Amino acid sequence: MELEMNLNLSQDQKLLMTPQLEYSLRILKINNEELIELIEEEIHTNPLLEYCENISAPSEEVKRIEDKITNYNLYETSYYKSNESDELEYINSIPDLSSIKPNLVQHLMLQLHTAKVTRRMMELCEYIIESIDSNGYLEIDEKGIQNISCTSEEVNQAIDLVQSLDPPGIGARNLRECLRLQIVRNNIIDSNLMRMVDNHLEDVGANRIPYLSQELGLGISQINELITIIKSFDPKPGSAFSIDDTRYIKPDVIVCKNNDQFEAKVNKEQLPVLGVNEYYSGLLAKRNKLSLEEYSYINKNYSSANWLIRCIEQRLHTLERVSTAILLEQIDFFKYGRKYLKPLTLKDIAYSLEIHESTVSRAVNEKYLMCQWGVFELKHFFSSKTIRKIGADDTSSSDAKLIMREIIEEEDKTQPLSDTAICERLKEKDIFISRRTVAKYRAQLNIPTRDLRKSYF
Repeated sequence: MELEMNLNLSQDQKLLMTPQLEYSLRILKINNEELIELIEEEIHTNPLLEYCENISAPSEEVKRIEDKITNYNLYETSYYKSNESDELEYINSIPDLSSIKPNLVQHLMLQLHTAKVTRRMMELCEYIIESIDSNGYLEIDEKGIQNISCTSEEVNQAIDLVQSLDPPGIGARNLRECLRLQIVRNNIIDSNLMRMVDNHLEDVGANRIPYLSQELGLGISQINELITIIKSFDPKPGSAFSIDDTRYIKPDVIVCKNNDQFEAKVNKEQLPVLGVNEYYSGLLAKRNKLSLEEYSYINKNYSSANWLIRCIEQRLHTLERVSTAILLEQIDFFKYGRKYLKPLTLKDIAYSLEIHESTVSRAVNEKYLMCQWGVFELKHFFSSKTIRKIGADDTSSSDAKLIMREIIEEEDKTQPLSDTAICERLKEKDIFISRRTVAKYRAQLNIPTRDLRKSYF
C-alpha cells in the first residue's frame, strides 16, 4: 500500500463572526432603552457622532396652536416676562414638598421624634428603625441590638415603642408577631384567632379548613370568619412606603388601523436621530494636512459612527418586516381580540421572510407592540401547537390556557376539579393535552391546586 501526498484546492463558504457583525446583532437584540444607553456611550466616546434634530413637517393641529400663539398680545407677554420672570424662576425652583412621599424610615423617624423619651432611648429606637427592612420587619435580633451596649430590658422597651408606631405590625420579627400586633392594634379580643395565628398559619395557607375546625373545636363558618380577619391584615406593613419602581413600557411597534387596513409601524420617536460631524468628516478630505495618527483616529471614528447609524437603520427595517409578518399571520387577533390568537412559531416568520430563525428571535427580544387590545410583548404572538381532533384546526397553548382558566372559573368551588378532571373537560373541547401539561399550564396561570381552591361554604 502506497501513501501519496496531493495538494488540492477547495472553495468553502463560511460566515465569520466579525466584530462588526457581532455589534449589529447586539443592536438588533437589545430593546430601545438599552439602545439609547449604548448611543449615549458612543456619543461620549466618539467625537464624530452627534445628535441631529428630527425635523418633520408640523401637523395641522400644531399649526393651529402655533397660529394662536402668534396672535397672542405680544406687548402684554413681553411686559409680563420683563417684570415677573425672576420671581417665576425662583418660585419654579422650589420643589413641591407636598408631593414628596417619605420612605419608611423617614415616616417612622417623624413619629419617633414626637415621643417623650430619653436621649438614650431615642438613639436605641433610631438604631432599631434603621434595622427594619422594606417590608417592615426587624432584621436583627435582641443580641444584635445588645451589641451597642444596652440591657435586655432597654432593648425590649425600644422594640415595644417602635412597634407602637404606624403602620400597625411594623418592627415585627416574623409573620406571626406582625399579625398579633395588628390584632391588638385593632382591639380584637379573640383567643381562637390568636391560637390560629400562633399555631396554625401553615394550615390556613394550605386551606385545611376541616382540620382547623377539628383542632379549634369551631364550625366551618367560624373558621372562615377567622381566616377572613387574618387575610384583612397586611403581611408586609412596610411595603406601602417602598419606592415606586414601576416600569412604564414604551412600545417598539404600534399597530394602527387606517381605512379598514391594519399597519405595523416601528415607533421611531423614542430614538434620537444621529449624524456624523461635518467638520471632522471634512478633515478626511484634507489628508495631507493631517498627521498619520490624526488621520487614523478620525477615520476610525468616522467608520464607527457610520456603522452604528447603518446598524440602527437595519434594526428598524428588520423589526418592521418581522412585525408586519406577525400582523399578517395574527390578523384575526388584531381584528377580533385575544381569543383569536393562533399558533405561530419563530420558524414560520423566518420562512416567510427568508431570514434565519435566530434573526427573528433577536428582533422580537424584549420588544413590545401596542394595539387596540393593549400592549403585548412580541413574544406573546408566538405560541406552540396543541393536538386537536383530526379535521379540526390547530390551537395554540395560549388558547388552551384561556379555555382552562374558563373551566376552572366555572367549577363548583366546594368540589373543585382535579388536574385529571380538567384534562377530561379539555378533551370535550377537542383539546388533547396530558395531565402533566395541565399542571404546568395551571402553574403558569398562577392558579392554585385543587385543595387550595376548595371553598367550605
